[in-house]
Amino acid sequence: MPIDHFHALQEDEQVYSLEPEHLRQSVDHLYSAMDILRDCLKTLGSGALSGGFSQRLSDSWLEINKCRIHTENIPFIEELLIPAMGYVNDAKCMFDSLVAMKLGMTKHGLINIVQCIREAMAGIFMSIEELESWMQPI
Repeated sequence: MPIDHFHALQEDEQVYSLEPEHLRQSVDHLYSAMDILRDCLKTLGSGALSGGFSQRLSDSWLEINKCRIHTENIPFIEELLIPAMGYVNDAKCMFDSLVAMKLGMTKHGLINIVQCIREAMAGIFMSIEELESWMQPI
């Protein structure tokens, strides 16, 4: 019985693809988002936060969303990118709350912001891997 179920799933599986230019743009946007998030983690590690930190998180969110312009009809990519965007937004909201409440960077705030950024990066990384596997060798 499990084998028949497996074959039924294979028959329902759709083949997804993107035009080469859209594929390249999607991957480029995700790499930009990763670079920004990597820079945010370095900034958090150094302890020298600036007013631009929140904006960089917003920029990362926007880069992910730009990728979604091309991938929004691919369910398994959406299942990775939508939560990644949520994690970036959560990190931004936590940081903005700490600033608004004039608490500075608390230990638990730092831990939670770092965790959100890492979770977002994991989803972005898996999306990049999948999309790059679709690229044709030059």
